Order: sequence, then C-alpha cells, then structure tokens
Amino acid sequence: MLLGVARLLPYQVWVETDRPSFPDRCVVCGSDAETEYRPTPPQRMRGLPEPEKQLAVPYCQDCLAAFRFRQSLATRGLIALNVAVWGAYALFSVLPLGTAFAVMVPVGAAIYAPLWLKGRSMPSPQFGGVGMRAVWYRRTTYVFSFASEEYAKSFERENKKWLTPDELKT
Repeated sequence: MLLGVARLLPYQVWVETDRPSFPDRCVVCGSDAETEYRPTPPQRMRGLPEPEKQLAVPYCQDCLAAFRFRQSLATRGLIALNVAVWGAYALFSVLPLGTAFAVMVPVGAAIYAPLWLKGRSMPSPQFGGVGMRAVWYRRTTYVFSFASEEYAKSFERENKKWLTPDELKT
C-alpha cells in the first residue's frame, strides 16, 4: 500500500481534494507566511481536468530559503553521483584504477562540496525543515502530513468541507 511506503510526518489530514486551503502561517515554523512555494504539479492522467488553482504552500522567507537550498543540495548530490558512476565507467575502461580515482574524486567534490559547505553555515529550521508532505492515496483522496500538530489542526479546520470520511481511510 502506498501509505506504507511513503514517509509521512506524524500528523495526517485526509482530504478529498488536491488543492486544499492552507492556514496563512509558515508550514515549517508557524510564523506569519511571507511567501509561498508552488510545487511542480504531477502530470494529470488523460481525461482529468486541470485544477482551477495551483497548489501554494505558505512559507516564511527563511524556511523557504532553507527548503530551496535542500532541494538544490539533493539535485547536486544526484548529479555528482551520476557523474561518478558514468565517469567511473568511462575512466575505468581506458585508465588504470588509481588514475581513474585521481580524476573522479576531485570532479565529484567540485560539484557537491560548495553546497555542502554552505549548508553547514545555514541555521537549521524548526522541525528539521520539513513541514509538510502530500501523498496521493486513491482517486481523489490525498493525505497531507505535517510535522506540527498545531498546524495540522489548523489545516483540518481550513478544509473541513474536504475531509475524508473515516471509512475511506483504510
């Protein structure tokens, strides 16, 4: 089952919409929202109408900067891994093992190290920086999970008309 695989945060709210309303507070730290993050929507299945509005998750400036930094760090990590794997394959096929490693290590470090060093200097936001996760469950049911119980309760109040009945949560 999808929910068994997905890493949910401690407090879940089940809703029958993929475009819920969010409280006007940062989803990570709970302070006043100054901006919002609009995630790239997944491709819709053929025949499904496009949503009327795009999902917009509220953030304060500091938490959004930290969130975007972590996204960038993850992307750089994947690029470094890809370069390492394909580069190792190419180099190991034409160079001796020691020479190939002497080339690969600096290239991987040059891609990943600058962001890693910057990350060490950034303040760590409350809740470890992950305030919300959304998981599609089935048909029109979505599970929004939150690190903060208070935020989850506010989200539930904001989306009362969309709450999923208990019998559909299994």
